[in-house]
Amino acid sequence: MDSLFSKNFSYRAWFYGVGLICVILLPVYASASGQHNLISFGSLIMCFAMAAVSLNLILGFGGMVSFGHAAYLAIGGYTVGISVYYGYNNGFLHLLLAALFAAAFALVTGAISLKTKGVYFIMITLAFAQMMYFAFISLEEFGGDDGLIVDNRSDFSPFLNIENDNILYYLILAVLIGMVYLVYKIVNSRFGAVIQGTMSNEPRMQALGYATYQYRIVCYVIAGVMCAMAGVLYVNYANFVNPGDTSWTTSGELIFMVVLGGMGSVFGPVLGAATFFIIAEYVGDLPEIGVYWRIYFGPFLVLVVLFARSGIDGWLGRFIVPPEAIRHDMIRASGKKRFLATLIDVAILVFLSWLLIVLIAPALMELPDQSHHRHLIMIICSYLVMGWVFYNHFILPSTARQGSVGKIMTGLRVVSADGRTMTAGQAVQRNFGQLLNIGTLLVGYIGCLMDPKRLALHDDLAATRVVERGNDDD
Repeated sequence: MDSLFSKNFSYRAWFYGVGLICVILLPVYASASGQHNLISFGSLIMCFAMAAVSLNLILGFGGMVSFGHAAYLAIGGYTVGISVYYGYNNGFLHLLLAALFAAAFALVTGAISLKTKGVYFIMITLAFAQMMYFAFISLEEFGGDDGLIVDNRSDFSPFLNIENDNILYYLILAVLIGMVYLVYKIVNSRFGAVIQGTMSNEPRMQALGYATYQYRIVCYVIAGVMCAMAGVLYVNYANFVNPGDTSWTTSGELIFMVVLGGMGSVFGPVLGAATFFIIAEYVGDLPEIGVYWRIYFGPFLVLVVLFARSGIDGWLGRFIVPPEAIRHDMIRASGKKRFLATLIDVAILVFLSWLLIVLIAPALMELPDQSHHRHLIMIICSYLVMGWVFYNHFILPSTARQGSVGKIMTGLRVVSADGRTMTAGQAVQRNFGQLLNIGTLLVGYIGCLMDPKRLALHDDLAATRVVERGNDDD
């Protein structure tokens, strides 16, 4: 019992426990505050979290980078849409048909795709998704490329009327929890051990007598069926399905969610989906700079890949300090101190960025035909904030002295991620290449924004997005 509440358990487990309680109570808060849009927003996040969890099963645990996973999302959606179009509203029938169609598609395409590896596997899965995309476009009776409006939601039973948004929300939450638990049981079973072993060293697993190809096909089919279930619930939430749901951009966003949350982590994709949509929603609504939210998300994802390769879930694990990891030359601070140091760094750099905007932006605004410089300064300052915080808390080590001041006071002793003590010169040499990559990326973004032609194209795309958001609100 004591081990249950040990430090190794508390930091990550309590975070997820508190998060689950907040998610459960969200409809209560939304009803009390009158912000009913939060229920819809939460349902959207959980639908894509389910799709990300299913992708993580083959990507994070199986090493199968599928760029066509969104096809199963559309299979589930169109199964509901076409069934309702012909008057079949039974929700259990929708789930059964979606599972059968997704399993058949995954079995056929997986049998072909899994004969290849690496970039060839990526391109073949993308090709199959594009085939599905054009197949749905050709269905003119069901809307073609305009999509299909689903007038009625699935009818499960009189006691489970998902026409009520709150009931639909809790149904999606229950299915999401079930999927996470299913993935947990799979990866901790003998089957999951074979899948993970195949990702690490397939020839060795074959030498041990395992039919790795059959194992991977089964895993691929399970992931496809799970994603189709997410598609069934998603179309009930949105009351609309279109061929764009199969596009490579949707598959790419699912990969972003998995990488952001943490590949090979059971709960990571849920965190990744929540973070992705929160950034898209709340940063996208900021005045003047909101239309450029992807400019902020891109470097953020790059920094996560470079400095927190285990994603957000892995970053949470950094606060867990097993007693055996504490050494004389690597004294780690407590989780509270590290979190507080991060907040202090963010607060200081946000203030400095705001001061830089106030002092420099007005002068740049006086220049002829350079009205976009204010936005440029905002973007640069945001990059500085993200870059410094990630460099300070991911590249530099976790020592007893946290934060900018603490790292300076550490002096010439810098501890690397593997516990070796290095001089400041060795640390700079080790991290110079990563900093150079970030700088090159930043210069590229600035160059694109300062090019009048590229800027005009960017503004046109931003205006189009604003119009689309307005139509969605209507």
